[in-house]
Amino acid sequence: MPQDYSIDSLTEQDQSRLEEQRAVVYGYVQGVDEEVKNSVQGKLSILNSILKSNVIDPSETYVLQSLGIVFGDAFAQQLECDWVMVNDEYGRDPALGFEGSTVLIYPLTMISKRVEDGEDFDVIELFSGVARLTLEQLAEEDPI
Repeated sequence: MPQDYSIDSLTEQDQSRLEEQRAVVYGYVQGVDEEVKNSVQGKLSILNSILKSNVIDPSETYVLQSLGIVFGDAFAQQLECDWVMVNDEYGRDPALGFEGSTVLIYPLTMISKRVEDGEDFDVIELFSGVARLTLEQLAEEDPI
């Protein structure tokens, strides 16, 4: 993480962007029950099934990053954190932040980078690993 950064709340435009990206993902699984979409396990299962079906080309960065938004929604729900915008020398990107903490999760590219690199991975295992590491970081951090 660069030393020079700021964290802002989501603007209406940011929220609209995230909603559009969620809609892209859920467009691949029309007819899925809302209850499934609203559970952590459901979100992860949807992502896994989309990835296993190979309907998204590795060059479709926007779509792959949209998967990252739904992946982030699962973290937000499981770890009780919130979407924020991080401004740094690289631009303005969505991340997940924890109140009273400097720990951030950047789910936007977690899936896209792996797909673009041709990695074979399991979304549920990736989620579990990142969640575990995040909880460890939070436990080690001194309160602000």
